[in-house]
Amino acid sequence: MDGLYPAPTFFTVNELSGEIRLQSSIATDAMLTNTYFVKLLAYDTAYPTMFGTATATIFVNRNPNGPVFLNQNCRASISETALIGQNIFNATAVDADLVSKRK
Repeated sequence: MDGLYPAPTFFTVNELSGEIRLQSSIATDAMLTNTYFVKLLAYDTAYPTMFGTATATIFVNRNPNGPVFLNQNCRASISETALIGQNIFNATAVDADLVSKRK
């Protein structure tokens, strides 16, 4: 398969069907590429020296949502004699992208 780096690392093209498939997780792309370009070639079976080309552009929607706090309004009351280092409140945030994928 041909294409602009890093597309060949993540995508493969079936030579017979033309299907483009993911061959490794794009989540591991250290470059965090949003657009991949895969070069496609089609050869004439009767005249192999004749061919056509195209470029498949693959867009990746990366991490569209920021973190979300489970408790939007946090309140706590403590005594003036509270111990130093005492836990006052646990603020919990979740990755909205992971939450939406579970649904």
